[in-house]
Amino acid sequence: MEPSIISGASVVHSHMYKSWIRENSELALERAEKLCREALALGMKLSYYEDDNYFDIVVAYNESDLNRGLA
Repeated sequence: MEPSIISGASVVHSHMYKSWIRENSELALERAEKLCREALALGMKLSYYEDDNYFDIVVAYNESDLNRGLA
């Protein structure tokens, strides 16, 4: 399985539709867990965001980057 985090990336966003998560719950959980494991192994910080339609995971080396690109 390919890594979720591209080598050298300082910020990574995982943006999933909740409707897709409901229909693919096992795959969604697998992808989220993989991203989190990789980020923690690289010493990155994690942040989670949720609204009515989306669930986002943002990982970054710097705390200040965790909000980058979010509306």
